[in-house]
Amino acid sequence: MPNRGWTRIPLTEASRESLPPIEFCVPNLMAGSVGVVAAPTGIGKTCLLMQIGAAVAAGIPVANGAIRTPERTGRVVMLAAEDPPPVLGRRAQQLVKSLDMRSVGRDAMALLENNFEFLSLHGPAPKILSETWEKLLRVTFPGCTQ
Repeated sequence: MPNRGWTRIPLTEASRESLPPIEFCVPNLMAGSVGVVAAPTGIGKTCLLMQIGAAVAAGIPVANGAIRTPERTGRVVMLAAEDPPPVLGRRAQQLVKSLDMRSVGRDAMALLENNFEFLSLHGPAPKILSETWEKLLRVTFPGCTQ
């Protein structure tokens, strides 16, 4: 198992010019990292995050270009804690309809289907801690065993 402790960065290493550039999937969110959005209920967090997730997963524009389209696509796992699956299904339906209205091509829709996992954490705590966590691990790290 890899060491998940702190990493010391020597000053001499930090001063080299050959360090790779930092890759961002959206502005200020480094690729491969985890982000959290917190705000009052009903403000539009889920809708915004679904649009950003679609942009990262399929390389499509978001908010009429207000958020830069990512340079490359990647996997997105979105964990929704507030809404039960039927509500999330409606949100997903609205996302797909909004993408159809913008004439998103079949290739982008296929990328969206393959790269975007939208999981409901709604339900009792044991479900969150066991079933959903295990599903998240399987989706995020295929082939990984506990």
